[in-house]
Amino acid sequence: MVLALIAGLGTFLVYQSQVSAQREAEGRSRSLTSLADELTKRDPGLASLVAIAAHDVAPTREARNALLRRYDQFKDDSWVLTGTESPVKDVAMSTDGAVTLVTTEIGGALSWQNGAVLFVRGAGGRIHREYLRLAQQVLYPLVSRDGRRIAYLSAQEGGTLVWHDVHRDAKNVLGPAHTIRNSDFGDIEVRSLEQNLGSADFSPDAGEVVMVVGGRARVWDLAAEKGRGLPSRVPALEKARFGPDENTLVAQPRYGDETGADSSVMAVDIG
Repeated sequence: MVLALIAGLGTFLVYQSQVSAQREAEGRSRSLTSLADELTKRDPGLASLVAIAAHDVAPTREARNALLRRYDQFKDDSWVLTGTESPVKDVAMSTDGAVTLVTTEIGGALSWQNGAVLFVRGAGGRIHREYLRLAQQVLYPLVSRDGRRIAYLSAQEGGTLVWHDVHRDAKNVLGPAHTIRNSDFGDIEVRSLEQNLGSADFSPDAGEVVMVVGGRARVWDLAAEKGRGLPSRVPALEKARFGPDENTLVAQPRYGDETGADSSVMAVDIG
């Protein structure tokens, strides 16, 4: 009789322990499911991983629903860039889409502490993500057409052009930073610099960058770290980009009585 009672009590305790463990797992799963839903807008990729973890902990109804929602979100996508840690402000991409530079709003849209994140898709489809930790007050991301160079304009020190070489399938994807201080910017605040920046663009061979600031365009030779202005006959510009070669710019004059329309464009020979 005593042995039967002991055996029954032992079985009951084991059962209660299993029930407690299952309920604890279900509670953790539901907590992870709630976290996945919260991350959906900010970091959908991480939200998917959290949803998978929730289902692995315990396949609750909430976890299954979270997995189905993430599947429905990405079912038509070949690949996804995610994990910027902050809201995306601006994006630049190579022609083949393999190299992408994203600027982010660290601390919100009004903090003016913009950062940058580089995504590089290798030959095997694996995506390398690298945070440009030293990039601060980033205003304008640039990626060359072939993806072998990236650049951005930083408002630090009144305005600095920073560029890197990109090695897609190397161990160290991002090369060292090179900086060019643009004296045209002067000592103006980041807000003023962002408002006055019209556009920036790499040349087809990624050897030069054209920037329009305050209506003035300047072409920078990255290797020589020297810039040159445009001919005096060129009016104030709103935007300028390189054409099919390094000697031609396609520019949009600033709207005014002389241009007649804000949609007019002009070709500028800089050879």
